[in-house]
Amino acid sequence: MTSLIPILENQAEPLPASPLSPTPQIPPQPLSGIAQTAISWDTIVNTRKLVPTMNWIPCTDRAEISRVFAVYLKRVNCARSPAEHSLAMKYLYALPTALLRRSGRKDPSRRNRRSLSLALRERCRKALNWELPGLLKEATEAFSVEKTTPTPRLLPDDDKSKYRRARASAEKGEYRRAIAALESAPLANTADAAVQAELKLLHPTPAQPINPVPHIESLPPAPQISQSDVIGAIRRFDRTSAAGPDGLYPSILQALVKNSEGEDPIYNFTAELTKFLQKFLSGKLPIDSARYLCGAQLTALRKPNGTIRPIACGIVYRRLASRLAMQTLKDDADLHGYLEPHQISVGTSGGLEAGIHALRHTIDALGASKEYVLLSLDFSNAFNKCSRQAFLDACQTHTPTLARYIHYAYGNPTFLHTREQVYLSQEGTQQGDPLGMLLFSLVAQPLILNIQATFKPLLNVWMADDGNFIARIEDALKIYNYVKTKGPSLGLHMQQEKTKVWWPNMSSHLLKHFDCKVLWDNRRNPAEGLTLFGAAFGSPSYIRMHFNSSVSKTNHILGLLKEMKRPQLSFQLQRYCASTCRVSHLLRCTPPGLLKNSVSTLDTISREGFDAIHEIHLGGIVVKKTPAEQSDICRVAGSTPARVDQSGVFLAFFPHGFPRFFQGAED
Repeated sequence: MTSLIPILENQAEPLPASPLSPTPQIPPQPLSGIAQTAISWDTIVNTRKLVPTMNWIPCTDRAEISRVFAVYLKRVNCARSPAEHSLAMKYLYALPTALLRRSGRKDPSRRNRRSLSLALRERCRKALNWELPGLLKEATEAFSVEKTTPTPRLLPDDDKSKYRRARASAEKGEYRRAIAALESAPLANTADAAVQAELKLLHPTPAQPINPVPHIESLPPAPQISQSDVIGAIRRFDRTSAAGPDGLYPSILQALVKNSEGEDPIYNFTAELTKFLQKFLSGKLPIDSARYLCGAQLTALRKPNGTIRPIACGIVYRRLASRLAMQTLKDDADLHGYLEPHQISVGTSGGLEAGIHALRHTIDALGASKEYVLLSLDFSNAFNKCSRQAFLDACQTHTPTLARYIHYAYGNPTFLHTREQVYLSQEGTQQGDPLGMLLFSLVAQPLILNIQATFKPLLNVWMADDGNFIARIEDALKIYNYVKTKGPSLGLHMQQEKTKVWWPNMSSHLLKHFDCKVLWDNRRNPAEGLTLFGAAFGSPSYIRMHFNSSVSKTNHILGLLKEMKRPQLSFQLQRYCASTCRVSHLLRCTPPGLLKNSVSTLDTISREGFDAIHEIHLGGIVVKKTPAEQSDICRVAGSTPARVDQSGVFLAFFPHGFPRFFQGAED
């Protein structure tokens, strides 16, 4: 397969030697041979596509691996020339693939943990001797026989596949990933030509090249970060988070920072990582490395309507830098004052629920009027199409301390990798970047403020690219036409099939002028309601129907838990709010008086799910108990704390023997 990545010119200038402090485990050696074995980005990326990496490391080897990472980070931090800087970045990017690759099928390190530990120490020794090209060659040879051609990882969207993946994740204690597997959307086959063509369309080319930020050196310096900030941000990663295109998992960094006490004072991993991230936030890393450092691994998910949603997973260093950047804006009063109260997706605690309650309150107050209408706007591929030039210009005014970092990350095209193809990200933000929501908000905010100042709608609330207005019919029509006309200049193209007009007592007056989806049925009566921000608005029957639909999904997930055939794991997932987060959101955002019967149904489903998972039948738990008492016993059993996969239910509840759940093993 011909690589789609242009081979950058190899840098032949050797890295300077440094006095490595010796350790008994890995005696350091001076740099040697690096000028004759320069490495290209093409080799690094293609090797990574072939070679899987580990998401954990043995405790006994963390000190050595931590020291290797510290040495490579220090090479980047102390580089003295552009060529040296670029070469050091290549080595740091390739390090996870070379050092932390999984064992091949015929690899001796596959035998047991001791063999793996010996192999890791040998790789550490070679890495400290700067023999990274040789390690990459070994990795390629170990997997080239097993994987002669890359094959797409196809995961069928059926229940058996879902609970197999959920069971595998739950056995590792990865409950969030297990629940995500049960609820996940199917993956699209990125080897399919039609999928590749759609992915290319979803990442458009800008109409005009991006203009560089003038006088970028005169902008305020990047915010200072401390080691405690970095450690806290690393620990907040979910331990099941995926690796980026470089193969480094967040769980590896979590393991290395646990080993931070007693580190080598010269090559301290946490200190060097903090310095590296400070350079990253300052935009002082090599510009020719940006397309890789700020690139991402692309996953194509199938939406319910059959279209594709591309999700980008960047390298851990970039995600960590973006998290730290967002953390510095937490108390930025000027930024909050600029976005609030209309844009509730950034920095607004409980903003989604506040927006729902504001919409519901206004509809209830004005629902009898025939002069108003609710206009809900949606945009096509908004995050990937929004103007990159617009947010690069806006960040100089509203987030000046992050302008250098944002310009480094988005000022040039970056690579998006799938197993078969490489796509260019040249416009918009990456879906998956922690800064993506903020950058999109900076693009849309001038449009939002102009609408409020010009047309003065009663309500103007946005959740990212979902804009909702309550205004008089004639004003709503003007807003609709204004966004349709002015939006494309910002990369905001209205999606007609998802843009809606609705009102409880909607009049046909002027509605013919809206060429979007008017919620009006064939009987010339207004539709019963619509769904916004995940909550239902409209008649009581429509709200109940929407809630019951969510409850039925919960019932389906609980049925899948039983099929896992592991009662302990199923119980842990049920306690982990399996599929009930959506229902909890609805309970907080819906008038409680409308859901009395529906909530009773949810309680029944939860009790029956507990009963099915544990194989406890309410009629046989305790002799001579009324149904109400039996129900209370089951409720107590489900709410007691779990310890070592046990429920903690009193033995008195089961006088005729333990149910299967407590046996601790499968039949």
